[in-house]
Amino acid sequence: GAGLLAVWALTRTLDGPALRRRLALPVEVVAVSALVGLYLLLKTNGLRYSSTDEGLYFYAAKLWADGKQPYRDFFFSHPPLHIALPALAYKLGGYHFLIGKWLSALAALGGALAGWRMARRHLGVWQGVLALGLTLMAGEVLQASTNLTGINLTTCWLMWGLWAVSGQRFLLGGVLLGAAASTGFY
Repeated sequence: GAGLLAVWALTRTLDGPALRRRLALPVEVVAVSALVGLYLLLKTNGLRYSSTDEGLYFYAAKLWADGKQPYRDFFFSHPPLHIALPALAYKLGGYHFLIGKWLSALAALGGALAGWRMARRHLGVWQGVLALGLTLMAGEVLQASTNLTGINLTTCWLMWGLWAVSGQRFLLGGVLLGAAASTGFY
């Protein structure tokens, strides 16, 4: 909050609207980078085992990466994209616990970045930065974004789908919103 207040105060004390416009992008880049960096730093605390059902999803993704088919070779009660991205990551990089943890945290970050882009487009530069900061520093996001329960992946697809539709990119929006529905129903 103090960082956002300092950035806001700095932009208000600049001389003239032309200088403010010229400096708006670099200051915005610094503000967004600082928020993303702080979020990633805070997420390192959540990279540990949890008592949620994400272990089932880690195992299902590992089975799929090893060639087993969901719904045929093992029971899976969620849509396929819930474990498709972790399975692809495990297939490419081998199974590791931290891959699934970071995938979920990065999906939450991706959804927040889509919200920033929409707020920036429709409300303004600093409202977008504020939306990003409030989203990334929300207690529920910080608490649950390292659990691979599917909600973060679904939200990421959903937010980018809404971003595409709000920019009149309807085909891309439909594909992304379809991906959200194929990841989870929440």
